[in-house]
Amino acid sequence: MRFGSMVGNSATMRALFSTLGKAAASDATVLLEGETGTGKEASAEAIHCASARRDGPFVVIDCGAIPAQLLESELFGSERGAYTGAVAARIGAFEAASGGTIFLDEIGELQLDLQLKILRALERRQIKRVGSPEYRPVDLRVIAATNRGLRARHHSAQGGAPRSHGGQQRHCVRRAVQRAVGRAPLGTQAGGPDRHRSP
Repeated sequence: MRFGSMVGNSATMRALFSTLGKAAASDATVLLEGETGTGKEASAEAIHCASARRDGPFVVIDCGAIPAQLLESELFGSERGAYTGAVAARIGAFEAASGGTIFLDEIGELQLDLQLKILRALERRQIKRVGSPEYRPVDLRVIAATNRGLRARHHSAQGGAPRSHGGQQRHCVRRAVQRAVGRAPLGTQAGGPDRHRSP
């Protein structure tokens, strides 16, 4: 049995493919949870390719791999003169994904201020380029992923940060994805190791 690039015949894989198929049939925001290497990006791309947005772009952003000071412009774009070296306006990933799907990998690594901006993008489908006073509408589907349960992060202290700030930050990241997912027919969890492969 196949779904996108993933192949499997076990009961677990059949159940996973059914869940991914239901996600693809809607335009809802989806949260994928699973350890590194469990096929979250493959699942996200399979959802995109089986959806009504399949002819649009599939844009991948690894939130944990881009330096924090650059991530906002990568996500939302920037206007000319917004920062040193910005000699021309440039679109970000949200605008580049217009008509298609943006996949935000490791969304739990986002800083608090970016989490708030992601929240607005999820709820209102609006983004603001760095250096611009205006919000721009975006038409896209959002799939987010994390290698740890966001609810578990909310209940654990990390990095020696004060509890009040850490709790606020983790609450915001949950809110940014789970409020949107809460309106969806489902949330999706990626399977375990060795549950996806290309032929």
